[in-house]
Amino acid sequence: MLKNTLSVHIGWGHCDPAKIVFYPNYFIWFDQSAHHLFDKAGANMGDLMDQYGVVGLPIVDAHAEFLYPQNMVTSLRLAVGSVNGVTKLWLQLTKFITTDGLP
Repeated sequence: MLKNTLSVHIGWGHCDPAKIVFYPNYFIWFDQSAHHLFDKAGANMGDLMDQYGVVGLPIVDAHAEFLYPQNMVTSLRLAVGSVNGVTKLWLQLTKFITTDGLP
């Protein structure tokens, strides 16, 4: 199974005034990690645009469960690669986030 891991060091700019990660940042990181996985699979977005006229990868459904608040100076690892289903019309990826010692 193809797998990719993206490491993110949370800094001041990722957080809200309470010093907790502003939740839309997680979706930015999810998108980055998915594109890194596609790059690793040889499906670079720039190449897809040039060769096939692809203008983007639409996201139909995206959600997250926030079990622990994350704050500044935490490092996250986003692991992408558990493919739950593939057809001509959809691809479902599961993303796992771990932080300093949490499973």
